[in-house]
Parts: sequence; structure tokens; C-alpha cells
Amino acid sequence: MKNKRYNYILIAFLALILFFAFFYFANRKTFIWYETYRVQGDQPYDLSVVFNMLGDKHPGSQFEVINDDFNTALPENGDYIFIGENAFLSESETSSFLRWVEKGNSAMFITKVIPKALEEILLEEETCPDLKTGNAYYFVDTIAKVRHLHPKLNPSQEVIFKFKQKDKTESYDFGSFDESQFCANSDFVPLGTIQGKYINFIQIPVGKGFIYVHLSPLFFTNYQLIDRERASYASGVLSYLKSSKLYWDEYHRFEKDEKGNNQVIDQPDTPLSFILGNTSLRWSFYVILATAVLYFIIALRRKQKIIPVMEPLRNSSLEFVQATGRLYFLQRNHILLLEMQMKYLLEFIRERYRIKARTASEVSSPLLSNRSGIEENRIQQLFDEYNRLSIYVEISDAEAISFYQLLNHFYKNCH
Repeated sequence: MKNKRYNYILIAFLALILFFAFFYFANRKTFIWYETYRVQGDQPYDLSVVFNMLGDKHPGSQFEVINDDFNTALPENGDYIFIGENAFLSESETSSFLRWVEKGNSAMFITKVIPKALEEILLEEETCPDLKTGNAYYFVDTIAKVRHLHPKLNPSQEVIFKFKQKDKTESYDFGSFDESQFCANSDFVPLGTIQGKYINFIQIPVGKGFIYVHLSPLFFTNYQLIDRERASYASGVLSYLKSSKLYWDEYHRFEKDEKGNNQVIDQPDTPLSFILGNTSLRWSFYVILATAVLYFIIALRRKQKIIPVMEPLRNSSLEFVQATGRLYFLQRNHILLLEMQMKYLLEFIRERYRIKARTASEVSSPLLSNRSGIEENRIQQLFDEYNRLSIYVEISDAEAISFYQLLNHFYKNCH
């Protein structure tokens, strides 16, 4: 019964922990500390802040989101911007896009690399014979010190960016352009530096228009823009887009297949994926799983019946002698009481100490003393007193009480 009660208490306790854990994690705001670059996301490395900022700057129809390729829906005149890890432009739409820029429009790519389709056209070995493979150089550091080169953007001010994960500053691969791209014949214009010596922001003239490339999309995420100085730096980069019409590109965020679909692996829609995809349900699932494992471990312990508490042996002979003594003492038949008490004493000695004695004279005081632990002289005194009183027809109350005290001493102290 106690074992079942213990299990019920344990289950109730674990259920209480589960209850509080569910509400704790359900109401707790959790953050994903890796680069996501989602427009509608509110995680540290999403883009909702800069997206809303540009939308406020270009209200109404002046701000448009592109959700199709350039061959199908080429933007009207204005400015174009893409912010993300990489822009996947296909070769078939690159020519149309460059013709759009040549008309006098501006395009800004804030990515980790120049889009590959544009790289093959914009980076020509004939212009810079020492041009190396690739267009970006990366160095690992814990902080990035950046500044603008345009005189109107306060080039003396150095702004520090960090890559944070929770409460720690982690090392990060900060990007810059290879020096071989800025040869004597190159028309690339440096607009910003990182670590004081590397170029991370450039302008590329294309006909009447310009293509701007910034190699650190990390600087434009939600977490970075909560700081005033870093937000001011980002505004300085975006200030090169001067048209009242702005196109935000969402279509080229993922690489496309032949049918124009995003080449991303869809996660299977299963109950477990739904649970793990929700913060509250995920932590509740973990707590339930841990509870089940804990209960299983506890249930593995060896089970057995409850061992009852064994009370120590009591000397019931003393209680019996006291009861009978009170009975005969009240009847004032002291001689009968004396005989009854001796009878029960001899029976007690035979059963407890295995001493064969039918009468008091047959009891060996040394043997009984050795087995009972009572002093020999006290045993001898008990039997001598009995022999003296047993020859009388009547004895007084004091004599009966004296014998009882000797007998009581024996029962209380024997072992």
C-alpha cells in the first residue's frame, strides 16, 4: 500500500513539473542564433527591421517586392536591392538584368559573394591580368571595424560589429574583396573598408547605372540594427539608392530548378516534426520523455513485499504474575497467592532456561543464576523466603508484598 502511494506521489510530482515547464517555455521568448535572413522573421539575424525601414522610406506603390524572375517581370525604372547570403540569378536572366541597370538604374547586392552569373561578366581577366579565382576574401575575427569612404558619410567614424550567439561573441568569417580586383584598369570604386585595410563595399559602373556590392549581410540584420551607430552605418550604405521607387528581391533567395521551383528539401509533415517545430510543444515533449525515462528507471528497482516491523519479545510472564497477584491479593488469600506465584515461576524456569525443577528445592541456584543473569544470592534469597512462608497457614500483607518484590526483581532483570 505504501509502495503504491509512493508511486502516486511521484507521478503527481512529475506532472506538476511538466505543468510548470509547459507554461514556462510557452511564455518564454526564444531566439535562434544563426543567420536566417527572413523578411518576416523576428529572430536576431532576420531582416524585418531593415525591410520595414525601407518600406517606411518608400510608402505605398513606391516599394515593391519581386517574386518572379527578370525575364518574366523586369522591374520598371528605380532601385533594386537584395539582402541575403547569396542571390541566385540564372544566366538566362542576367543579360536582361544588366540591360535594366545600363538604362541608369541602381542595383545593390548585400551578399557574401557577388552573384555567380554577374561575376563572370563583371570580373574580366583582360581588365586585371592578376585577377584571382573567386571574388571574395574572408578573414576570421571576433569583431569587425568598418567605415565609409565617402566624405559625406563621416569616414573618420569607425563602427564595430560583432557576431553574437546568445551571450557570447563568436568568431566569424567577415568578407572583403580581393586586392587584385582593384588594378589600374579596373573601374571598381571602393566605398567602404573593414579592419582599416580591406575593401568590403564597392561600386561597379554598368552603362548609365551602377551595381553596388556589400559583402556583409550580417550587418543589416535585426540584432545589429538595434544599436544606433550600427544602424547609422547601414543607413549610409542604403543611402546610395536614391530613386523614389525601390524593388526588394525575394525571388532569388533560393536556387531554382528547371521549372523555377526553389531547390530546398521540404521537411516531411509528420506529427513529430510539427511538435519539434513549435517551441512550447518541443519542450513539453522533452519533459514528457524525460519523465517517462525517469519513471522507467525507478520502476526497474527490485520489488518485494513490505517487511513488517518485528516488535521485540516482551516478558509476558511478569504481566501475568502482576495480574494474578492483584487478584489474589484483593481476596487476601496470601498463601494461595504464594503457591500460585511459585508454580508459575517454576514453569517459567523450565520453559526459558531448560532447567528440570518440579519443586523449589530442585532448583539449582548457581545454574539458574548462570542462565538468567540474576545474582545467585538474590535467587537464593527468593527461594529461602518461599520455603519460610510456605509452612504457614496465613501470612501478613507485608510478607506477601516482600515476596512479591523479590519475584518482581527476578522477572524484570532476567534475560
